[in-house]
Amino acid sequence: MKNYYYPLLLLFLLSAWNLQAQPTCENPLVEIDDDIENYATGDVTMQSDDWSIWPGGATGGIVSMDYGSASVNSIKIDGNLGGQDVLLLLGEKTSGHYLLQFQLYIPSGNNAYLNLQHEMPTSTAGYWGFDLYFNDGGEGVLELLGETATFSFPQDTWFKVHLLVDIDNDQARLIVNQYTVDSWAFSSGYTNGGAEYPSGTLSAVNFYPVDGSYVFYIDNVKLWEIPAPETGQYCYTAVELPEPGFYDFPGLACYGAGYDLDSDDTGFAGYWFSYTPTEDGVMYISSCGGGIDSRGWIFSGDCQHLLTVGVNDDRCDTGLGDDYASYREAVVTAGTTYYILWDDIWETDGFGFQLGFSTEAPTPGEFCQSALQVVPGEYEILEITGEAAVAGPNINNTTGSTTSYTQSKWYRFIPTAHGYMSIDACELAASDTHFFVYTGDCSSFEGLTLVAQNDNGCDVGQLTSSLDSIEVFTGTPYLIEWIDRWEDEPFIWTLGFEPFAASTVTFSVDMQLETVDPAGVFIAGPFSGFNNLPMADDDGDGVYTTELVLDNNATHTYKFKNGPDGWESINTSIGDNCTIGDFADRYVEVIEQDIMLDETCFGYCVSCATVDVGETELAAGIGLFPNPTTGMLNLRYDFGQNVHVLDIRLMDVMGRQLKHMQWNDIQSGTGEISLEGLPAGTYLLQLAADGARTARPVAVK
Repeated sequence: MKNYYYPLLLLFLLSAWNLQAQPTCENPLVEIDDDIENYATGDVTMQSDDWSIWPGGATGGIVSMDYGSASVNSIKIDGNLGGQDVLLLLGEKTSGHYLLQFQLYIPSGNNAYLNLQHEMPTSTAGYWGFDLYFNDGGEGVLELLGETATFSFPQDTWFKVHLLVDIDNDQARLIVNQYTVDSWAFSSGYTNGGAEYPSGTLSAVNFYPVDGSYVFYIDNVKLWEIPAPETGQYCYTAVELPEPGFYDFPGLACYGAGYDLDSDDTGFAGYWFSYTPTEDGVMYISSCGGGIDSRGWIFSGDCQHLLTVGVNDDRCDTGLGDDYASYREAVVTAGTTYYILWDDIWETDGFGFQLGFSTEAPTPGEFCQSALQVVPGEYEILEITGEAAVAGPNINNTTGSTTSYTQSKWYRFIPTAHGYMSIDACELAASDTHFFVYTGDCSSFEGLTLVAQNDNGCDVGQLTSSLDSIEVFTGTPYLIEWIDRWEDEPFIWTLGFEPFAASTVTFSVDMQLETVDPAGVFIAGPFSGFNNLPMADDDGDGVYTTELVLDNNATHTYKFKNGPDGWESINTSIGDNCTIGDFADRYVEVIEQDIMLDETCFGYCVSCATVDVGETELAAGIGLFPNPTTGMLNLRYDFGQNVHVLDIRLMDVMGRQLKHMQWNDIQSGTGEISLEGLPAGTYLLQLAADGARTARPVAVK
């Protein structure tokens, strides 16, 4: 009997140990937990199995009492020691899911550097997964496969570095100072050691002082094995949403978020969804009425190259009488996949939310993409209602954060000359105002570059905003965002512009021979960055004008546009050629004085009067043969000048239109009009050109 029970007891104990050894989100398997307090000062290499020296190196990590995070000791890396080359050994992991974390302290005036090794290096070879630089001044750079990602970090204080590695799914993500830097395929990297490539092994971290300016400290090193990713916990396990509607999820757990951590690492757990719209439009996410204090994010791209589209913390009622629920809108593009993340910055419970979608055009002024075009002058803001703020971005969960807690109003200014822009709300605003100025691409936070911002720039004691001498460059669109983070009262603001050396040029285009697009008439060229600048017909005579300030001592090229996409094609057969270059652009040479250009006809180098054909000339220039005809009618035309558009319509005796065609840019020649299939009888051929009209009877036998 003893021989029977002992194997069963052994199997039971092994099974219990296996069950106990499985990592959970709440209780990961701890492989390294080193606070550096159990070592004597000096080289740590002989005191710990987790620390080593790069083969051929002279010195390992130095246990130092210079700085400590929570206690006394830390590991010092110092380029002045000579030969220091430190390895943190991670156990040659070839499968599993891991979280590596440690703290760094970089004194002002110093730099830091580390890299990841996919395999244990030799004295002559390393097997790099990435390079990570912390440069004096607070800018960091992640280098991976020739690409870079930048981030910021503080000096003279401790901050955290997290590295998540899912070897089984070939995923890696780096978080520095509470913000995600980048994600990538973990097996990516580069090597100079002849290692098999790609390599998915997690081997070691190398802390190396490049020279004497590299002095930094390491503390609180942890390596955890964490559970395999479950559905929705990580971007690459996101739940696909087939259509807009109401959805819910069970709760927030593990480490799939981390795009803005709190100091105690809240914000690390999350739940992910994805949605791919089939049409362009505006998407929104809403947890309003969900009963939870939430924070929601929208990203574009893929899980290894995510771009931030939007984030919101508090916008609407949770249903419990507070405004801690989230609402965020975003302009989206058909066929692009967008990722939605709810994180645990406040609570971990699951909740219901709404994914909404509208195909209507973005409301003017409520999105970066639909910013209102402005020129120097005064503008009144009655209310700020846009739900797509960038506001810096400044993303965190404190009272100083702007992005997650504000609405916004957007404007766009395109200087046509190099100069200074000013923004001022001092005299005509009573509320606390705040604005930001950007350049770049509106589709993501990362696509925008912050040029300037101001909160309280007026007189001492005032909360209104003003900023002078913002240098702006010819043809660059500048996006101006006003936010209501602090107050939401009506106010008036002023946009000013002072060119360095420029003259005013007046442009006029006659549109009487065109059907003007409902969106209007525009001018565009390098001076506008090829963006559309509107022209106006104030007196309704069909002539559109605009005044632009252009840089002196330069030749400026341009074209007129009928509608946002209606570039003119310029006919140079009448009059002198007014175009230059491969694209046959119009041009104006600006020296050092204002210019008023002659009125010109759209699509021509001359006035519309020169292009225009009168009714007498139109009637005399038309001939039809054979008439009567049995099926094919020839139309011969001969005009004294070019006809922009000859409009031809065949009508029956009841006045019904049977055929319609247009012949463009003609002067003399013959064209055919097929009348085959028409019953015998008499018809009327109506012709129109440049406002003139005539008609001829046509007989079909």
